[in-house]
Parts: sequence; C-alpha cells; structure tokens
Amino acid sequence: MEKPNITIEIFNKRVIYVRFKGSYVAFRKNSRKLFNQLFSFATENNLITPGETKVLTIYHDNPFITDEENLRTSVAMTIPNDVVINEINDINVMNICGKFGVGHFEISAMEYEAAWQYMYQEWLFKGEEKPRDSFPFELYVTEPPKRLKGKSFTDIFIPIEWCWIKSFMIKWLVTMITKFIERHFNESFCAFDFEECLDNFPKWNTHYKG
Repeated sequence: MEKPNITIEIFNKRVIYVRFKGSYVAFRKNSRKLFNQLFSFATENNLITPGETKVLTIYHDNPFITDEENLRTSVAMTIPNDVVINEINDINVMNICGKFGVGHFEISAMEYEAAWQYMYQEWLFKGEEKPRDSFPFELYVTEPPKRLKGKSFTDIFIPIEWCWIKSFMIKWLVTMITKFIERHFNESFCAFDFEECLDNFPKWNTHYKG
C-alpha cells in the first residue's frame, strides 16, 4: 500500500442509510444485500445524481470497547439537502458534518485494514490533530474492486477537533473583557497577563476533550 495524501476537510452532507448490527465479519457477508436495498430506494425516489452522489460505509462504534455483536455499521448515500424523504422500514436519514482528516487511498480489498491502521496509528496518534467524538467513515471515490487484487480510490474520514474555534473564541472573549474594563474604569487593564495566557493556549488546548 502506498502512503496516502492526507488533507483536512469540512464535510457537510445529508445521507440516507441502512444500519446493520453485528460483527464486521457478519456485516461483510450482508453488505451486498444492504447496498442493494439502499440503491433500490434511491433509484425509486430519483435520489441518484451522476457525478455528485457519493456512497459511504459508516462505523458508529469503537471495536476495541464494543462487543462485536453490538457493533453498528451503516451503508449510506449522499442526497440533496432539499429533498423530502419519508423514512420507511430500514431506510433512515441523517446529517454528517464537521472537521475531518481525510486519507486519500488507492487500495485493494485486502488493504482496507492497513489503510485504517495507517490513519489512526501513523497519522492521528503521532500527529497534532485530536480525535473528535463522532464516527469515521469510508467514502468510495470509485467503485470498490470486485477482485481481491483490483484497486480503487477510497477516502477514509477521521473526525477531528475544531481547535481553531476554541482559540478564536478565547481571543474574542479576552478582547471583549478588556474593552469593557477600559471603558468603565478609564484605565488599561493589566492585572492579568492575557498575552502570556494566549501564548500558552495551544499547549493546553491540545489536551482539551470538550
């Protein structure tokens, strides 16, 4: 497997999905049926837009802390934001949004596990980004290969924190407090060294889990 290009992206899409509960082995055995169910619904309701519709597999639970019979996995498809969907049977609707680290892979069916390990063990755990409490997913840029040695383009999305928003909000709050005190007390507020606080902000912000 070649080393992937990794980008930081904002993802904001509405999807329809079918959820499966059980081990990953059981999911793989049932995945064709699940995708057929998803595509049948999308076709009947004219939801597929060539060149725009994306297909995903979403992993809702951490396999290291969740019993395999309780693992939730969903097959999903992006849909336009303005489409009205009547949820029926196993077809549901949700929004996926947030900041993600995205690994752009060209891999075979046998290399998916190695790709996921790379994103977590080599990129996330050894880098500066911090995981966000949300679910990761695969987005299939091209159709997954039907043969074991065939390759396709797949993007792996890892949810990460919005650290820049926290930094912006603290700086904004400091500015507002300083202006308020100067306006009401007619003197520069220097009882607390805000600049030193902000200089240290990135150090403790990276450990924040809120």
